[in-house]
Amino acid sequence: MKTRPNILSLLLCLIVITNIPTHLQAQVIPGTSAPTTLRPSDSSVKKAPAPPILDNYRNREVDTQLVVETITDTVLVTLIDNGTIDGDTISLIVNGKVAHGNVGINANLKHFWIGMVKGQRNQIIMYAENLGKMPPNTALMRIYHSGKTEWIYASSDYNKSFGVILEHRILNLFPYFGSKPEEKVKTSTSASLLN
Repeated sequence: MKTRPNILSLLLCLIVITNIPTHLQAQVIPGTSAPTTLRPSDSSVKKAPAPPILDNYRNREVDTQLVVETITDTVLVTLIDNGTIDGDTISLIVNGKVAHGNVGINANLKHFWIGMVKGQRNQIIMYAENLGKMPPNTALMRIYHSGKTEWIYASSDYNKSFGVILEHRILNLFPYFGSKPEEKVKTSTSASLLN
């Protein structure tokens, strides 16, 4: 015998859920898809301004270590500390915008999905936020794209950032026809009917 939930108990749950104090409500953190951290949502809480990453990043030389062609619209970048875990913190800058800021690099793999601008050069920069206990910031970067895997040793400090360029190519699926196969078939069928 199946029991149906009591309407009174459902209403009670609804009242409890909707009356959570605002300072305890979970909020979605940018870059995630679900509430993961409890933060005060009170508008009276003053937020500290974000550090001027882009201003500093433009003043640093970029050491481009890899230029790769890709046909995938999204690549997976993973980072792990290369050597001693010493508290390195980096930001990933993609095409001049901070995609992932203040990421701690340690013994756990960090995964980042990065969308490509189709038909253009896409630049990924590993920008050092700090130098950890033992400069420079070093990481093993792995890039999955187009069914391939690229492994790169990345190193950044306060003078130079590590960079990778992914040149996105739009794949032409019909190079031998000059048009889509359906158009070629329609043309040849109508021509054969005339003969």
